[in-house]
Amino acid sequence: MLYRAEPHSDKKAAYSVGFDALQAAEPRNFVPVKTGLETLILPAGEAGAEAAARTLAAGGLVAFPTETVYGLGADAANATAVAHIYSAKGRPAFNPLIAHVPDIAAARRIGRFDARALKLAEAFWPGPLTLVVPKTDDCPVADLATAGLDTVAIRIPAHPVAEAILRAFGGAVVAPSANISGHVSPTLAAHVESDLAGRIDLIVDGGPVAVGVESTIVGCFDAPMLLRPGGCRASGSRRCWARRWTYPAPQRCSLKARLGCIALNNGKADGARSDWHLRLALRLLARSVFSRRIAA
Repeated sequence: MLYRAEPHSDKKAAYSVGFDALQAAEPRNFVPVKTGLETLILPAGEAGAEAAARTLAAGGLVAFPTETVYGLGADAANATAVAHIYSAKGRPAFNPLIAHVPDIAAARRIGRFDARALKLAEAFWPGPLTLVVPKTDDCPVADLATAGLDTVAIRIPAHPVAEAILRAFGGAVVAPSANISGHVSPTLAAHVESDLAGRIDLIVDGGPVAVGVESTIVGCFDAPMLLRPGGCRASGSRRCWARRWTYPAPQRCSLKARLGCIALNNGKADGARSDWHLRLALRLLARSVFSRRIAA
């Protein structure tokens, strides 16, 4: 896959070099979309963060601002809550989700960071950069959230409201964009309300976001791989990695895996704002050889 997402094992990761057939998680107890909920909207602040943490702990869905777009969060360790994200958004279950954590210590509890990945994390976190790394042996993130793969996508958002919610909750929160799949990514709480009112439990209104486009995604593999352009400048991350970069070779990927990677895009594959990601990926995939390397 080209990213919008995560994972690693004897199964090939969706964003590893040479992608084999996509590994899909099996949502055995997949829950139909919950409609008719009373969606509470609270202003950002201590009370809002505490309410969000309680809602997440109870298995609910919470929309909250990050510096990129509003995210739709659920307890990453709660498979039923994760399933509700997919159903609320109408998101394909083979698209992994990005786990949001408050600091590098929390990130290292769910993912394994080699020296180069740690260098990127220290240079760009908190910020709009998602790193795809191997899972730890005791990674608590639900298999559904990682599409059954053995890598996990991790980010530390650079937004005080998101940080407050993550610290109050005390665990990883998976959060794609807070919109119906295919719609424009939300940059205001009102955008979230117009799409997801009645489908989610809580919206924390932190005002407009700063970046307005999803995070850049980098796969921390033997050769660093830019899996999705986004809010973090790739040139800066390349300077932190003293090796050449690659893009996935399409001739070695199944079509389903390639489209799944494109679809990841932090929770959605289309919409006016992210259409260019899809167009760019399809243009590149149409080339017979996708071996262009980016100089460090």
